[in-house]
Amino acid sequence: MYVMYSMLLFTADAVKTICGSKGLLLPCPTRWNSRYDAVSRLLQLVDKLPAMCDTLMLPKLKQNEIEFLKEYEAVLQPLARTLDFLQGKRVASMVCFCLR
Repeated sequence: MYVMYSMLLFTADAVKTICGSKGLLLPCPTRWNSRYDAVSRLLQLVDKLPAMCDTLMLPKLKQNEIEFLKEYEAVLQPLARTLDFLQGKRVASMVCFCLR
């Protein structure tokens, strides 16, 4: 779904129509926790997933797949928050200051 969302204008418009201002987030290889952020956004929109899948002619997620994503989010949440904190400007400038 993420590949279709990023590549096709029709898909992007359909997702935006169904989800409103909150669209899907695309994982980025240079951000450590971007996959976590993408899964979290997908779970925020879980009630709109059936409509998205129907519009895009994709198979719907099964309940056990949604449960897996919820567990993934719960397990990785502390790590993602820590990474966000460590990637912040304040922490980075404090580390640079201490290294001088």
